Amino acid sequence: MLKMNTKISCLCFALLLMLGAQVKAQDCQANLKKHVYYMASDSLRGRKAGSPEARQVATYIAQQYAEAGLKPFFEDWYQDFGISGSLNANCRNVVGWIEGNDPQLKNQYIVVGAHYDHLGVKKGQIYNGADDNASGSAAVIEMARWLSQHRSELKYSVIFCAFDAEEVGLLGSGALADMLDGKGLIGQVKLMLSIDMVGWYGQSGFLRLAGVNTLEQGRKLMQQMANDENGHWINIRPVGFEGSPITATDTEPFARRQVPTLAVTTGLKSPYHKPQDDADLIDYAGMERVTDYLVQLVESFASGKMPLVASGKVAYKHRDTLPALQLGVDVGTLDGTLRYDDANLASFSRKGWSCGLNLRWNMAPHWALQGGVYYNDGRLNVVDPDNLLGDSRKAYERDLMVPVMLQLQTGMPMTNFWLGMGGYYDRILSSRVWAQDVLSQLEPNQYGVVFGWGIYVSRLSFQLMYTCPLGNYYGSDCGFESSKSQFRFSIGFLF
Repeated sequence: MLKMNTKISCLCFALLLMLGAQVKAQDCQANLKKHVYYMASDSLRGRKAGSPEARQVATYIAQQYAEAGLKPFFEDWYQDFGISGSLNANCRNVVGWIEGNDPQLKNQYIVVGAHYDHLGVKKGQIYNGADDNASGSAAVIEMARWLSQHRSELKYSVIFCAFDAEEVGLLGSGALADMLDGKGLIGQVKLMLSIDMVGWYGQSGFLRLAGVNTLEQGRKLMQQMANDENGHWINIRPVGFEGSPITATDTEPFARRQVPTLAVTTGLKSPYHKPQDDADLIDYAGMERVTDYLVQLVESFASGKMPLVASGKVAYKHRDTLPALQLGVDVGTLDGTLRYDDANLASFSRKGWSCGLNLRWNMAPHWALQGGVYYNDGRLNVVDPDNLLGDSRKAYERDLMVPVMLQLQTGMPMTNFWLGMGGYYDRILSSRVWAQDVLSQLEPNQYGVVFGWGIYVSRLSFQLMYTCPLGNYYGSDCGFESSKSQFRFSIGFLF
C-alpha cells in the first residue's frame, strides 16, 4: 500500500510540473502575442527611427521592463542619441539590467538586445515589421521577465536593450557600444546577443545562431542546450561566424570591439521588408519555444552553469585589423587596344577572359603591396605588319602577366576602397591569327606601368586594372612602333 501511495504521489507531482510548465508556456505565448500585436499595429505606422510612434514603443518597452523587475541602467530607462542628415531625428534606446550576485562577476555583463524600429510608411503603405523586429523585441521582454524572477541564480549582470535606429545603420547598438567603450566597460562585456526576426520558427524549421565560434566550445554548448534533459528541445543551426558582407545586425558594433556575439534569427522566410509583415502571420508557439531556449541559454551562462569564455576569434568581416598577408583568387574579363603609332592607327580588342592569384601584404593601416599572377586568354584585332592600312584580322593570344602595385586604402579594414600604381611583366605564351602562329613576329617579353582601382567588401574584391606598355608589341625587326594597352576587370575572393 505504501508503494502504491508513493507511486501515486510521484505521478501527481509529475502532472503538476507538466501542468505548471504548460501554464507558463501559455502565459509566455500570450504575452509575446500581446507585445507583437501592439508594436506591429497600424496605429504605430511602422515605428520609423526617431518618430513619435517609435517613442511610444520605447515607452511601452520601458513599462514592460519595469513590470518585469528590471532596473534602469542609466538614471532613467532611456539612452537618447541623434541622427544627422536627411532624417535629423532624435532616437532612444531603452536599457535595463539585472545586477548579478557574485562580488566579482557582477561587474561583467551579458548584453541581450533587439531593435524595435522599422521602416515606417512608404508610398502610403505601412510597414508594420511584425517579424522584423517586433518579434525580437517581444522575446527580449519575456526573457527579462523570466530572468528577473530567477535573479538569485545569476552571477553575471545582464543588460537588456531595445535598440532604435537599426534600420538606418545600426545606430542604436552603436550608441550603446560607444557608451560602454567610453566608460571603459566594453571589455567587461562577455557576450552580446542580437535577437532579430524570430517569429517564423515553424516555417523555417530552425533557429540560426551565428557566431558560436566566438566562444570556447560554443557550438557544443549551443547544441547541448538545444537537446538538454529538461526538455528544451529546439532545432538549432549553429554557424561559426557571421559571414555575409552585405547584411548586418546589432552584433556588429560589439563584434568590431572583439566582444563574442551571437546573431539569433529564424531567417528570412517572413515577408522581410514588405508591407505584408503583419502580426497575424507570426508563429507564436514557435516564438515561445525560441524564447524558452534563449532564456535558458542566457541563464546557464549568467549563473555559471556553462563556461563563458571568449575564443579570441571573430568573424572576418568584424576584424579591426587586416591580416598581414592575404591570398586571393579572381576571374575577370579583358578588353584593350592595339596601337600602331607610325600609322596613327588603333584597333580595339574583343572580350577575353582571365583568372589568377593575388598575394597582398598589408604593410600599414592604409598601405598595401599587392602582387599577382594572371593567365590571360585574349581576343585581338590585328593588322598585317607589312600592310598597316589593310583590313584587321582576328587574333588569339595567351599570356602570363605578373603585376605588382603599391596600394593606398581608405575606409574600414574589412570594407575599403583602394588606388594602386606599379609595374608589370607580361610573357606572351602563344599568338595566332586564325590557324597561323605569329608568335615569332612579336616581342614575347612585355612590360610597363599598371594602374589599379578596387573595392574590398569583407572577403570579396572588385578590381579594375589598366596596363600601359613601355616596350614594342611587335619585335624590334618590324620597323615600326606598336603597343598593346589593356583593361582587366575582375571579381575575387580572399582566403
